[in-house]
Amino acid sequence: MKLKALSYGVLLSLLSTPALANDFSLNVGAISVMPDDSSSSLNVVEGEAGLPSNSTGVGVNTNTQLGLTLDYAVNNNWTVELVAATPFSHDITATGALAGLKVGKTKHLPQHY
Repeated sequence: MKLKALSYGVLLSLLSTPALANDFSLNVGAISVMPDDSSSSLNVVEGEAGLPSNSTGVGVNTNTQLGLTLDYAVNNNWTVELVAATPFSHDITATGALAGLKVGKTKHLPQHY
């Protein structure tokens, strides 16, 4: 909790400095993660289930969260950006002959402990 309060204090002090006003920007908006979900066929599953070869695969859905970005303009050509968002969650489902079967779920960036 102390680290979070310190982080907010540093952020507010940087944003309130008039000399740095043109170098920093704070943005709020939607951040999306759209995985490239191409996969090879599930050979072992097909063999065990008696399905034709190359008839199954997996897909991962897209997730959008509210995000916050803090940008610092190093110069006219370069900007450093810090991105903060709630954790993204993706369902992993089977495609093809097993379409709709939920295979798993994953969460990432940032993680709360």
